[in-house]
Amino acid sequence: MYAVPTPYETWLRYWSSLDSLQQTRARAYYAAFAPWTKKNRDAFGQFPQNRVVELSGVGHYFFMTRPDETVRAIDAFLGSRTPAAPAGTRP
Repeated sequence: MYAVPTPYETWLRYWSSLDSLQQTRARAYYAAFAPWTKKNRDAFGQFPQNRVVELSGVGHYFFMTRPDETVRAIDAFLGSRTPAAPAGTRP
């Protein structure tokens, strides 16, 4: 699961306390970081056993701010998996 942290004013509670230089630096950081995150998210999603879920407008602790949506995504993923064979056995 990936948090898509925009707009900053929404998920960074302290955003309004930053001065304009700090806000500019924060925007620059996320602008530089976003392509790297997208590249890794896309690479992860290329494997058939993986599933990418994006939650918009949340921060790193999305499971605390959007617990119901997080649980639904995890349940959907786990429900789609085939149980593994017990150790030491072959299917």
